[in-house]
Amino acid sequence: MPRPTAKQLESCLANMLPAAETVHQDGWLLRFTAGVSRNPNSVWPLSGGIDTLDSKIDSCERQYADRGLTCSFRLTNDDGQTDVEKALLGRGYVIHNPNTVLTNEIPESSGDPIDLVTLDGWL
Repeated sequence: MPRPTAKQLESCLANMLPAAETVHQDGWLLRFTAGVSRNPNSVWPLSGGIDTLDSKIDSCERQYADRGLTCSFRLTNDDGQTDVEKALLGRGYVIHNPNTVLTNEIPESSGDPIDLVTLDGWL
């Protein structure tokens, strides 16, 4: 199985850790949740759209301000996000808490059965 792309990983993560409220806006996910955690309180620019970059950022900032939240963006090293990063840095945003995700190819199954391990068995 080939390595997943950054976009595929982000899509999986968004579904694994859902926010209390998610707004789909022109290819971007705006995630809102009470509290201070960044992942469920951030904009995820997953794909392009038809609106201009500046108008999309303006809209995001308004929507977070309307909810009393700080507008932050979750970016990857995906080619499509370079322009977003440059625009945000130009507006005074700073890179905070960078992460590294390592992936590896999953080898083909050997055909051996998979053992089910209970929590008690694992512990």
